[in-house]
Amino acid sequence: MVKGHTNTQIAENLSIAVGTVKNHLKNIDTKLGVHTRVEALLLAGEYGLVKQL
Repeated sequence: MVKGHTNTQIAENLSIAVGTVKNHLKNIDTKLGVHTRVEALLLAGEYGLVKQL
């Protein structure tokens, strides 16, 4: 997600279904209290969970 990959690309890289990726991302968004990937990435950056590219 940090690298800007689509759900399909993430699924292919992890050898899982696209629906599984969507489910995981929805759960992440819910736990973080965000509504978009951008919000999730910004919050993750604030917490030091991801490296800047």
